[in-house]
This record gives sequence, structure tokens and C-alpha cells, in this order.
Amino acid sequence: MQSIHMSFLGLTIEVSSEEVASLEWIQEFFHGSFGSPTERDSKGAIMRIDHINDSRKLEELRRICQSSNDSIAAFVLDSGVQRLPCVRTGEHSVFAYSAFQNIAYGVSETTQVVKDDLGKTDEHSGRGGLMRAVREFAMDHAWRSGYSILHGSAFVIDGVATAFVGEKNSGKTTALCGCLTLIPKSEFLANDRIVVGVMDEGVVAYGLPTIISIRNGGAMLVDSLNKKLSNLSTQYDGSPLSDKDLSGRHLLTTRGFCSMMNCGLRSKARLKNLVFPVIEEDEKGFILRKLSKLEVQQRLPVAAFARGHLQEHTEIFSMPKSGPIASEFEKSERFMAVGEKLDCYELRMGPGFYTREAMGEFVRLISD
Repeated sequence: MQSIHMSFLGLTIEVSSEEVASLEWIQEFFHGSFGSPTERDSKGAIMRIDHINDSRKLEELRRICQSSNDSIAAFVLDSGVQRLPCVRTGEHSVFAYSAFQNIAYGVSETTQVVKDDLGKTDEHSGRGGLMRAVREFAMDHAWRSGYSILHGSAFVIDGVATAFVGEKNSGKTTALCGCLTLIPKSEFLANDRIVVGVMDEGVVAYGLPTIISIRNGGAMLVDSLNKKLSNLSTQYDGSPLSDKDLSGRHLLTTRGFCSMMNCGLRSKARLKNLVFPVIEEDEKGFILRKLSKLEVQQRLPVAAFARGHLQEHTEIFSMPKSGPIASEFEKSERFMAVGEKLDCYELRMGPGFYTREAMGEFVRLISD
């Protein structure tokens, strides 16, 4: 087996596989946010993941997990915590099975991602499962290390980041696409999950790569975006991560998205603005209003990733060596500390927001 090493916020992740193409795909997927481990990283938390092709082992784990009455919290999503059927074989040893992806996860001294080698599932079936394991370890490490995770998208101008945050379907990704299309020299930082921490220099935001989903309806609002999407030669080529209907959407990796948008990719930046978008179809342009301190306190919980279940965390991909897991109260307090150091706005935007003139005015207002 061959191995690659990646680092994120002091966590080193070693991924081993017999499939060189899968290792290259994982490096490509996390490119920009995950770097090469430094000497300092080698003294921090380390997680090892083995990507294994073994149909017989997969079938055995599928059988024993699905016959078990036990389950384990696996993936923390914005919509809820996904639990998988599992069997526990020791105090620190557990196996779980995902029927949707036909992949088994095993955790003891190392983590195993087991897929079949007989072609019963898509040839890329292991990639999505492997990516989810890497990302989940990174998220758990971030929470345990004192960071917060926002649900939103973020772009950077001159080294300073602005994040669109809030509920699903509030226009966060569409607003991001508009900014990257219409604001000169703007750069991509994150979409869906933004890791933030309060540092001496202020609030610093880090991108955590995920699959970028662009709806056809949102693409219609941004001039030239539809054309860029129709000319795409490749999109996300890992296995599906959800059983939801994804028709009418384009799925891209972070690097693929930046290539399509012809924009730069930042791994981190100082965060200055939090913007809560509201879609107003009758609005000709946009209305930007700065929020009061009380309004910020009321709205910040909406900006939290997994806001409805902050008390829960992954059990199978946990990083106890990174520190104790924060309570729901501690996570909420962190969000409040972040909000107090940022300029927070409500943005009511209509189709007229997606013009070069309107974007120029928006940038001027959030830069003052």
C-alpha cells in the first residue's frame, strides 16, 4: 500500500491505499485547505486511515453490523447526525456499515474504510466514503481544539473574508458565485462549512472542502454562470453521498469549482463580515443593513453548522487526543465570541444584486 500525508489545524492524517488513483483524488479534493505536515504537526494529533479493497471482509462486516441492534453516531451533518448500524468488539474497537454506499468503517488503532473489489458498486464507491472519514476527523479535531464551524460560504478580497451564513436555501452559494463572477480579484475560501477561530489578529476563517452543489435556478441569476456550467468537462466523480434527488444540480469539487470560476483558492483569511442573506424576488437590487448587537446575538445560532444538534458529535471518527469535546453551551459561547468581533449584516437581495454595479456597491459598503 502507498500513503499520503495531509495536515489541517495541527492534525496530521495519513491515508494508505493500494489504489494510487484514489490517493491522488483525495489529495486533489482537499487541495488548498489541507497542507503538507510540518515538523510542528508531527508533534500533534495523528490519525491513520487504511483504504481497503476486500469483498469478503466487507460482506462479513455488512452481515454482522446489519444483524446488530446497536448503532453509532458517524457523520455530523447540518441536517442531523447520521447513525450507522455497528458492532463493538472492544472498548476502543468498533465496526459500522453504510448500506447506501456499501462501505464499512472499522476503528481500532487505525481506521479502515473497506469497499468491495468485485465491481458490485461504482468504481469510485470508496472515494466518497474515504473523503467523509477524512473530513469528519478534521471537523471533530477542530471542535475539540477550540474552533467553531459556520454553515455558509465565504470569499476573500485583498486577504479579508466575507461569509454568507444562514439557513438552507437562503442563497448562500448563489451569492458566492455572484461575488466570484462579478468582483475582480475575489478568491474562494469555503462553501457549506467554514472553520473559524478567535486569534490575536482577530477571527481567522479556514475552508473545509466539501462537494459544491449549484442549483440550476441559482445559476440562472448569475450572468455567464450557466454557460460555464454547461461547458464543464468534469464534475464530482466520487460516489453519491446522499440518497436525495440531485437532479437539477451540478456537483463539483472545490478545485473543480475554482477552475470553472477562474478564481483563486485560499486556505485561510481574516474574517471581517458575516452576512445573513434573504432572497427577495421583488427586490430590484439589494438592501444591506447592519445588525445591532442584540440582533447579532439572536441570529448567530442560525449561522452555526449543525445548529440543531450542537450537543451531539461523531463517535466513530472522534479525536480525543485533540482535547475534550465541547458541550452545547461551550459551542454556543464560542459563536457569540466570534460574532462580537465581526461586522454583521442582513442582505435582502433580488435578481438585480447580480450585476457588476450592484456588487461594486456591496463591496464598498462592507469595506467601510
